[in-house]
Amino acid sequence: MIRVIHGELCVRDKGMSSLYEMYSTRNSLHQKAYKHKTTRIVALMIAKAMNLVDDIVCVAGVEGAEGTKMSEATRDMFAFTNLTDHILHQILFHVSDDSRLRESKELLQRIKHRDLYRFV
Repeated sequence: MIRVIHGELCVRDKGMSSLYEMYSTRNSLHQKAYKHKTTRIVALMIAKAMNLVDDIVCVAGVEGAEGTKMSEATRDMFAFTNLTDHILHQILFHVSDDSRLRESKELLQRIKHRDLYRFV
C-alpha cells in the first residue's frame, strides 16, 4: 500500500519490489512500444485522418445530440466517451463525395495495409 505522508510517497518495505517492477515495466513500455517509430507514424496518420473530417463526421453529444465536432468533444464528456476506435470505422464507411473524406479514408486504408509514412 502506498500512502502520502508529509507530501512524500511512503511504501512498506515488502511492497518496494512490486513498486520497482511496476515503474520498470512502465519505462520499458515507453521505450519499446509507446515511443516506437511505427507507433508514432500510425498516430500521426490517424490524427491527420481525423483532422481532415472534423467538420464532416460528428459524434453524439449531450443527451444524444448529433453534431459535436471531434475537436470539441473534450468540452462534452458524453461526446468524449463516444470517441472510441469506432470513429475510424465511421470514417471508413461514411458516404460523401467530399475530397477531405476521401483523403481521410485513403490514409486509414494505408494504415490497414501497412503502407505507412517513411522516416527520412
